[in-house]
Parts: sequence; structure tokens; C-alpha cells
Amino acid sequence: MKEINKGKIKTELKKIKKFKIKKGGLDEVAYVYFLAIIGFLIGFVLLVWIGLGYIAQNYGEKDNFVDNFIGEQIVEKDIECKKRRVLDGVCIEENEESMVQVVGVMIDNHPDARPQSGISKASIVYEASVEGGYTRYFALFPAFSNVSKVGPVRSARPYFLDWSAEYGSMLYMHVGGSPDALDLIKSRNIFDLNEFFGDWYFWRTASRLAPHNTYTSAELWNNYLEDKEVSIVDEYKGWKFTKVEECEENCVENINIPFLYPSFIVDWKYLDGKYERYQAGIKDRDLEGGAFIADTIIVQKAKNEVIDDKGRRKIYTISEGEAIVFQKGNMIKGTWQKESLTGRTRFFDENGKEMGLNAGKIWVEVVPDTVEIVWK
Repeated sequence: MKEINKGKIKTELKKIKKFKIKKGGLDEVAYVYFLAIIGFLIGFVLLVWIGLGYIAQNYGEKDNFVDNFIGEQIVEKDIECKKRRVLDGVCIEENEESMVQVVGVMIDNHPDARPQSGISKASIVYEASVEGGYTRYFALFPAFSNVSKVGPVRSARPYFLDWSAEYGSMLYMHVGGSPDALDLIKSRNIFDLNEFFGDWYFWRTASRLAPHNTYTSAELWNNYLEDKEVSIVDEYKGWKFTKVEECEENCVENINIPFLYPSFIVDWKYLDGKYERYQAGIKDRDLEGGAFIADTIIVQKAKNEVIDDKGRRKIYTISEGEAIVFQKGNMIKGTWQKESLTGRTRFFDENGKEMGLNAGKIWVEVVPDTVEIVWK
């Protein structure tokens, strides 16, 4: 074993002692490291402060920069919508088509048909009374929608056909219809899909009794469009869409629409910029669990008449009347007007100016002109 040179070790220790000088309990090496760390921290703080000053200058006042800088993520300012989808005003990319093929489906609202399927994914929903004061839905979807089940599908009525005419080459899906509605489909050459003559684009479930058991899907209606070689979308007019500001005073949080008592009473409750729908006191959800949500609710008062012994109705759609629009907690009274069959139903404020609607999911609640709507 090699012998340890004790003299050499003593020499090296002397060198270290000369180099290390005590400074308040710290040797000089530690002291140098300490100063370096302090300098680094000061520099880092300065850089952060300069950076935050830049953020504040570009994203808001310095005193309020926290409002714009959260968890190292800059909250972007509202970006102007450069292109909207004509159907519902939703912002789309520059390369997307603004004019889309629309599919309208008649959907049952009988208590035995609840919960329905697919309504939560509709862009626009019309609700109006049919026989006996029951209501029925007319749900509108872009053809490309991703929805695997829609229904139960029910029969056509003339006034729903009037609204369908506002959307160009809409595909109107139904199961039969009233005599007047079926005559109109034929005389107007409406692009429709009737389950009675195309049941392979629908299915009936054994889990419910007829007539509340017929369904369709986006896959099936797209198969039909492909089979019919529909590739060109007829242009149609849209509503006027705008950015609606959140209500600040006299805001409306609850809307009551007195359709037939008690099973068809509708309440809309405003929460976090959206309206949630309740029916007969129960929160509305479809079979898949999707809540019935709206960005804009339009109450359209129209003249109603019972026209036969079965209780079928005539609703005067090509006309005018009172309208009440609810969006972002705001309530706007005005009027509606539809001048022709293919003309768009438009909504005007009390000064006669067309209302700008909040884009997104829109529900049009069509009620008799004698009905009083309650809100608070």
C-alpha cells in the first residue's frame, strides 16, 4: 500500500486556509455565491417588471394588468367576428362556407316522447302549439352536424312549412302530416323526407310506443342528401347578428311562457350568459344528457285559430305582431314581420330598427297573440 505523505497534506491545507477568509460566518467562496444569487434575483425581478409593464401597456392599464394576465396566460381582447354562418351567426373561419345546407326535423313534445334526442345540438328551435294545446318542436341543424339520434320525429303542420321556406333548400323531415300540410308539400314542391315513403332513413325503437318512437340521425339524412345528389345550397337570408353586451340593470333572470298547463309550461332561467330551459318545473335535457340551452330567446306572438274538429290550428305566419327578445339578460320589446313566404321573419325594436341578435343557439317561442308572458 502506498504511504500517505502527511507533509504534502499539511501544505495543501495551508493553501486552502489562505484562500478562505471568514466573513460574518460565511467563507469568501460562499459569500461570492450569495452575492451572485442576490444579483440574479434582482435582475430577474427587473425583467419580470419590465415584461409586465409591456403586457399592461398592450392589454390594459398597469393598475389593472392582473385582470388581463392570469396564471401566465394573456386573456385576449374580444376579436371582431370577420365571417359568420348565415344560419345562426356563429363565427367561422375564412375558408368555411357561410351558407350551409339546413336540415329541419319535426320533433315530438308529448309527455310520452320525453326525453327527446338531439335537441340540445340544434342551432335553431321553433316551438308552437298543435292540437289540444300540446306543443311541437321544429329543430334546425346544419347538415354536417354530429348528432347520432334525433327525435321522436312527428308529423308536418302548415305553419312549420312556412318557416322552413325561409331557409332555401332545407330538407324537411317528418312522419306524415295533416291533410293541409301534405297538400302544401306537394303543391310547393318542398324538399322533404317523409318516413312513410323513406323509412330506411329512419328507425323505430321498441323501447317506446308509437307514434313516439321514430328517429333519424345526421348520418341517415346525409345519406339521403347524397342519394339525391344535393351538392348546391340555395342561398337564403339570415338575421342581423351582433355582439350583445351583458345586461347591467333591470336584468331579466326568469321568463315564464304559459303554454298548456301543467305539462307544457316553459320557464327559461338566465345563468352565466346562457338561458336554461325548464318544462313543467323540470330542467329540460335530452336522452343523451344535453341540457336545452339558448343564447337568444325570441317570443313571437301570432294570431292562432282552431280550424277543425280535431283541434288543428292555423297560425298566421305571413303577417306581423308583437315580439319580445331576451339575450344576455336584456329584454327588448318590439315587433315581428314576415312579408312573404320565402321572406325572413324579422324582429324590430320599438323604434322600428331591426334588432341585432346574439349569435348561437336560438329558440323561437311562437305563442298565441292573447298570451301574456311573465318575466322578472
